Formats: sequence, structure tokens, C-alpha cells
Amino acid sequence: MKADGTVISDKHPKTAEDTLFLHGTLSPSPSFLSDNVPVSFVLRGGQPFKGTPGLDWRILGTKGELRITASSTMLQIGTEDTKVEFHDAATDEVEEVKVTTDAFDKDLPIEARNVARVYEAIAAAGDDGKQGRLSSFEDAVEKHRFLESL
Repeated sequence: MKADGTVISDKHPKTAEDTLFLHGTLSPSPSFLSDNVPVSFVLRGGQPFKGTPGLDWRILGTKGELRITASSTMLQIGTEDTKVEFHDAATDEVEEVKVTTDAFDKDLPIEARNVARVYEAIAAAGDDGKQGRLSSFEDAVEKHRFLESL
């Protein structure tokens, strides 16, 4: 596909899953980032390598490392086997982080929980939007700037 979105040729069928690589450092925009935060991100489609989770996300911090694993890369939807672990650098111990559950977790199928939470937040915000905090246009602009910086 060309930069303007036109198709170069439709005669060559896709024969491999999509793969996305992002590597670099982020500047301090958006405001919650410090300067020169290193990022390495790989996302590939298709079946995971046999015996490995479909999602293996690691976040390295000053006190250790978080590891989030699941059978699917669709973390926003969720899977029953999603697991969060913390490796404490000082003690060299790994502990599973228990994620709190609520009515959404026991009363709704996993695929419906994320959308149900959004509807719940909209309802809680009320007509004037002041009772609860929803994303604003300015939030969306900041996210777009962040994505553009990638």
C-alpha cells in the first residue's frame, strides 16, 4: 500500500501474519513519561509459538519486573488465564499479583466486561459529565500525539 492509501497490487495474497516492531526512546510527551524512556514492542499475528503464551508483556521498573501473560494478545478483552507476576529484584522472588474482581467478573462473560465497564462509566458520569471522569477530546489529542511520536 502506498502512503496515500492506494493499493499497489491486489494480485499478491497475504501469506504471512502481520508483525509490528516498535523500538526506540520516548520523549517526555505525554506528561506522565520521563525523558528517554526505552521502548521495545513486538506484536505478531497468528498462532503463538507452541508452549508459550500468546501475550508475554514485561515492564521493567526500578524495583523489579512485571510480567503479564495470557493466551491471547487481546488484553483489553481478557482471557480467563491472564496472569500478572512481579519479580522482586531485591529478593529475587516471583509472586503472582492477584487482581481484584467485582460483579462484572462473576456476572458477565469475559468478552462483555470491558464494554460493560465503559457503559457503567457513562451512566455514572450523568448528563453533565461532571459526576464521573470520562475521556475528553484533549485526552484523545494527547494519545494521538503519543502515537505519532512512536
